[in-house]
Amino acid sequence: MGKNTLEPSKTIWQLFFLASLIVILFFVWDKNPLKYRFSLTNSDNKPLFDITGPPPLPELRKTPADTAYSNALVKASNTRKLFVNGEHTEVEQFIESQRGQGPTPWDLRSWIDFYLKQLKDDPESAVFETEIPRANKWVEFSPDSTYSHTFRAHIYYDLAWQARGGKFANKTPKHSLEVFNQYIDLAEIDIKNALKIDPGNDYAWMLLILINRQRSGNHQEEFNTLKEALELSPGSYRITSSFLISLQPQWGGSEKLMSSFARFYLEKKHEYPQLAQLISQAHELKAQRIAREKSKLDKRSGKIGKDESTYWKHFYQYFENETIWTEYSQGYQTAFDAYPNYAEGLHEYARVAKGSNRKELAIKYYERAIQADASFLGSDKVYQFAKYLRKERYDSKANQYYRLYLNILPDYTEDKNAFYAADYVGWQYAREGDWYASFPYYKLTYDLDPETEKTVANYCNALFNIHRYDEGIQYCEKAISINPNHSWSYFMLSQIYQRKGDPEKSRLYSEKYESFSK
Repeated sequence: MGKNTLEPSKTIWQLFFLASLIVILFFVWDKNPLKYRFSLTNSDNKPLFDITGPPPLPELRKTPADTAYSNALVKASNTRKLFVNGEHTEVEQFIESQRGQGPTPWDLRSWIDFYLKQLKDDPESAVFETEIPRANKWVEFSPDSTYSHTFRAHIYYDLAWQARGGKFANKTPKHSLEVFNQYIDLAEIDIKNALKIDPGNDYAWMLLILINRQRSGNHQEEFNTLKEALELSPGSYRITSSFLISLQPQWGGSEKLMSSFARFYLEKKHEYPQLAQLISQAHELKAQRIAREKSKLDKRSGKIGKDESTYWKHFYQYFENETIWTEYSQGYQTAFDAYPNYAEGLHEYARVAKGSNRKELAIKYYERAIQADASFLGSDKVYQFAKYLRKERYDSKANQYYRLYLNILPDYTEDKNAFYAADYVGWQYAREGDWYASFPYYKLTYDLDPETEKTVANYCNALFNIHRYDEGIQYCEKAISINPNHSWSYFMLSQIYQRKGDPEKSRLYSEKYESFSK
């Protein structure tokens, strides 16, 4: 009796164990790419039947960015929706809450600057038909808001420069200058209203400084505005940086004054760590002056274009002096310690390190900059760093940053460098024998350039190596149709037909391939 009651329980446990084992084995097999290579063959190497069928094609998938800048853009997008819907109070409350965080971590600017620009249809420009009515509506709703007046001033400022263009005043049509001045006058009224409401609005101060600098040509007026801005918004890097620029010799100052001003803030680094880098900027301004003089560039225009190679040679030579480099580094390092995600500063420091022949240091800080906030730096800077790594034969690192570049690139078809990056990554993985990793990149090169025999043949090769033989034949034949003398495609076809168990076709294509070497 007891034996009969135990037997069913034992059988159930055996069945449960067997079922669990089957599930585990299936899971392991399902995760193994080699499953797609398994088939039974006869003595002629022809497949009797496939166990699993063709594998799914590996895909190139983008990972959403997760940086301070990308997250701020999401917040800005939500805030803009509120703004367009006329919910001005919520917009003002949000911007006010963000100001308490200190400067933007990626470039140490004002949060007012960042979020007000993001309220526009295009952060880099303004459109009269849509921007002005919205700005007017906000000022009418909140006449006592520093943000509403600053936003409208910014719109006027953008429209002023759109009307004028980028040429010198003596080459700008009279009507354009008249419209420019009209908008600048309107911008100045709003800026002064914004500063009456909130004297600590550092972005409004910056707009006023720019207006004084670009319109009046009165250096003393600009200098007085800067002094007042420094007193009322003492921690702003952009304001103190502008003050440093105003101390240059061409504006009536001297390098001694610049150095003294910058060292003052270096000594106050515990109170304003972001301003310690003024000493670094002072050295860059001095290096620019020396390089400009030695390369005989147009001093008036300030443009670097007539003899760029000579200019940059002298610019970077200045930083080869170890005493100068030590002080230059001290300013930036203080800022980096306080703001480790200061991507703009990290990238600039790396650039100067590279130019002054400090290769390992440059690579270290380029990496820090990109890891700090690749979204802010943008795809082009990441691509240029990957290209530099490739040139210096850091192949593994180059692969890593080419992949990051492709990940953050908004549209592959809009940037020709996408092809070169994908081709390099595909080649690197193929060289290592990892064809499943290589495939999506060769697929991308084909999508971007489907009419070049080399690109098509590489895609055929990738298909062959992940055992997609029929598709491989299709693309090898396409490569031959583009260029009948593309020998590598004949070689690939011979290999594919050998794998498919068709020795006759394999031999024909092999002979064709060998005929090219005779």
